[in-house]
Amino acid sequence: MAFVHLNVHSAYSLLAGTMKPEDIPALARRRGFDALALTDTDGLFAAVPFQRACEREGVHALLGAEITRPRQRREASVQGALALDEPEPARFGPATRELGGFARERPAGPGDPRHRATLLARSEAGYRLLGELLTARHNDQGFSLEDALATALDSGELYVITAGEGLLHSLAPRAQSHLFVELRAGVGATILDGLRLQANLQLAASLKLPAVVTTGAFFADADDHALHRLLCAMRMNCVVTQLPDGAAAPPSAWLMDEPALRRSLGLAPGGGSRLTDPRLEAALQATATIAADCQVRIPLGRPRPPRFALPPGPDGRPQNTDAFLYRLAHEGLRERLGLAPGDSSPRARRTLAALRRELHVIRRREVSAYFLIAWDLVRYGRSRHLASLGRGSAASSLVSFALGITHVNPLEHGLTFERFLNLERAGLPDFDIDFGSLARYEILDYAFRRYGRESTAMIGTYQTFRPRGAFRRLVAALGLDEKRWGPIIKLMPRWGGCATLREQLAEDPRTRHLDLTRGDWPRLLDLAVRLDGLPQHLGTHPCGIVIAPGPIAHFVPVQPGAQGLAITQWDMHAVEAAGLVKLDVLGQRGLAVIDDTHARVRANFGRAPRLAGDPPLAAAGGPRRNAHGEAAGAVNPFLDGATRALLARGASEGCFYIESPIMMQILRQARCEDFETLTALSSIIRPGVSNYGGKRSYLMRHRGEE
Repeated sequence: MAFVHLNVHSAYSLLAGTMKPEDIPALARRRGFDALALTDTDGLFAAVPFQRACEREGVHALLGAEITRPRQRREASVQGALALDEPEPARFGPATRELGGFARERPAGPGDPRHRATLLARSEAGYRLLGELLTARHNDQGFSLEDALATALDSGELYVITAGEGLLHSLAPRAQSHLFVELRAGVGATILDGLRLQANLQLAASLKLPAVVTTGAFFADADDHALHRLLCAMRMNCVVTQLPDGAAAPPSAWLMDEPALRRSLGLAPGGGSRLTDPRLEAALQATATIAADCQVRIPLGRPRPPRFALPPGPDGRPQNTDAFLYRLAHEGLRERLGLAPGDSSPRARRTLAALRRELHVIRRREVSAYFLIAWDLVRYGRSRHLASLGRGSAASSLVSFALGITHVNPLEHGLTFERFLNLERAGLPDFDIDFGSLARYEILDYAFRRYGRESTAMIGTYQTFRPRGAFRRLVAALGLDEKRWGPIIKLMPRWGGCATLREQLAEDPRTRHLDLTRGDWPRLLDLAVRLDGLPQHLGTHPCGIVIAPGPIAHFVPVQPGAQGLAITQWDMHAVEAAGLVKLDVLGQRGLAVIDDTHARVRANFGRAPRLAGDPPLAAAGGPRRNAHGEAAGAVNPFLDGATRALLARGASEGCFYIESPIMMQILRQARCEDFETLTALSSIIRPGVSNYGGKRSYLMRHRGEE
């Protein structure tokens, strides 16, 4: 096939595209295409799921983006007059969205070619440059679209495709073979479309530039144009009937098959001699030439740990991460367990053998730097007298325990390391590290300073359409009576899917009286189903942080987020798939109380109380041991009578995971005084156990009453 779609937008062209990225390659394959580009507006938001879907379908994936001129520059480019795709500006309102603590301006509308260009990566170097340009687009106040496109052309690693006449005139003198005049399919839709096509063909000839055909596809089928316009109205915060010119793509912006494409251009379906235009035929063939030249793939499934600066080894020579982790883990384990040098007891042999097995797996999986970064954050926190707690599957790792990341010895509790990391598991290990609610921000600040703001970012997350939100936005975009619909919308489920909304409304006693077959209901329910799961905006993940082995923009573009921290355009699943180091740094109020208490004790008594993870108290001949055989000074709350008494009374408010009313009640009922019972109680309150009477049976047997 001669034609390849080079300008395709998924639903991650937020509030414009209607296609989910994982569905596009299969659709393209059914329509006879074996190559396809994804060019979402100002981002690589869906590059990973798109590439994966292309690989499943045997479709060659082209990675790119449609980059737009920032709003303030668009206004300047028309001598102070607003561009056609913009309503009256407002600080916070129709022209912006205040999300996550910052205002986001809208990109240029899909129907206005003057302020946008498509960039396609030819190589890995081109992909890295594309990430830099997109990052600059979102972060640099002085960003210039002309300068960005000039940089792209000068590199020779990116194709630039645009229909913007001003852009083409400024770029033509420096173009080599990678600048193309864009010809949008759609002749026959309106007379104006035909005039634009001819004008662009003449422009290409006058500038001696090649032309290329695109559809600028935002939706799968022509029938989806109405849904696209509704999304654009939501983006513009206006009623769909008042959508400004240029704010939405034309009806021809769908993923056409080749016969439909040729008809839209006024060409014979098979490329025969009747109704042909050599210039258009060449522009169609150029799409395949570009596609064949774009050979770039995001590496997936292999860890890409950041560089971890290491001190010299004991002999003064440089160390590698594996050797450094080996030494840290052995030293830390001996300290935490009070193992004297040369200890050959069965306990010591068994423990050290388990440690070596874990270190072997960690080395084979190439994740030593991952453990060291988690250790580094915890170590910094401890140097600032900040309590921390590693939890989740990381508690299954003896290495995590030895490094002070977690405070539970997995061997004593039968926890299996392979649940956390093994040679067969494809994913990366997952560290969840809690700090105090305020201390978390200090830790994040340290991480950004320690590993470089150019290499560190918070992970992005997408808010998607759910029943209540979808209905609220549909009612506004359609211009329906909000006073009438508002009370009904409040009764709709906030979460869940829209596909079963009809059934949920019919079953809910508050809404079962509604006649869903009359009035606006059928249309609204159908539209809500079509919006289900589509992303609305990019926000900041509540705890995820990613650290790259170089400039993070070389892997994924970043843009401003809350609290002034950069966020990735990828969500946590894409970040993990790309092998980037991801940690969850969470804030917990219980640890905040510990931090505050620790600070007050230091201030009032001049010395610091010991925290979990602190090194043991030293003594001549090795660490001192307490009556339980543990290193003196080790913190074990279950050996403390006062702690056990608090648990037995259910006085656990402020203790993460066991502070809910039902948990405090069951602690009292069980008179819990040990860790094993606490673990069981935290499990039996779950609905699956409680619903069949398991909670009552456990309590009766625990108390010896059954």
